[in-house]
Amino acid sequence: MTITLPQPSSPVQDHKISKAGMSHEEWLAARRLGIGSSDAAVVACMSSWSTPYKLYLEKRGEIEPEDISEKPWIEWGNILEEPIAQKFAREHPEWKVRRINFILRHHQYPFMLANLDRDVFLGGIEPVVLEIKTARSADGWGDSGSSEIPESYYVQVQHQLAVTGRRFAYVAALIAGSDYREYLIERNEEDIANLIALETDFWRRVEQGVPPDPSTVSDVVTRWPKVKGVAKEATPEIAMLVDRYRELNAGEKAKEEVKHQIVAFLGEADVLTIGGQKLATFSTKSTGRIDEAALAAQEPELFRSFLVPAFDANAFKAARPDAAKAFVKTTREFRVAS
Repeated sequence: MTITLPQPSSPVQDHKISKAGMSHEEWLAARRLGIGSSDAAVVACMSSWSTPYKLYLEKRGEIEPEDISEKPWIEWGNILEEPIAQKFAREHPEWKVRRINFILRHHQYPFMLANLDRDVFLGGIEPVVLEIKTARSADGWGDSGSSEIPESYYVQVQHQLAVTGRRFAYVAALIAGSDYREYLIERNEEDIANLIALETDFWRRVEQGVPPDPSTVSDVVTRWPKVKGVAKEATPEIAMLVDRYRELNAGEKAKEEVKHQIVAFLGEADVLTIGGQKLATFSTKSTGRIDEAALAAQEPELFRSFLVPAFDANAFKAARPDAAKAFVKTTREFRVAS
């Protein structure tokens, strides 16, 4: 597949942070200094893996990002990146495909970062971005040669085009292990302007310590892990949502979305009322399990004393009941009054 691109109107100068000599930990730390292309879909609320509130906490250093490097889809994505890049190069022998050993920074918005998979040089034409993907299914992917890719990846690519100033990006995707496809994505100025506005607001929040609103039930629990044991009167809109929640079947996506809106309204309260009558509760409930990570972080010597070699929770509870009570995991349970 060969697509003719227009000649560049002006050269683009990238702002670069060298990755040479960086350890993996240092590279991760550098990514936390701004919004990377994989973060862009999260900021735009188009990611199924994270939320703006969780990303905010990670960028603030209040929580550690989950280590997903050993997840099968991440591991195999990394393993297959080079073979897919080589396949793309074989499909276009007249072009030069180059690995980029830099984290790129937007010249005007320095918090916008991009870590490109590859650069592609097309002779006298300006370079284009090459993004490499693996997917388990073709859901969200159009025919090879089209520009139809999953929304979260489209946002990621537009972010990369914004950072680099380039006008085009290729996406080379290997689907279900054997279906190789290529997509050409053109820079969209309107989408980029909207994305820059979202990312600017997000980064302002990170710098000023103003968290975005929780967007999932998990976010709500993270923001308000302990309730105050107080009631909150429902607005007419929230009361209607409770009725809607009752109507929906268990397992429906809409039911979870309605639940989120209700518990986000509750915040630190654990009882929802209407006219003084209980309408719903979102109360704390003990799981009975010890939060081993919290215990190890806050009381490392105490944690190590019960390693035999794995942590013996039963022995810990028997020997140190007061300490065990302080480190028991809790959850929040949502119930609608009958």
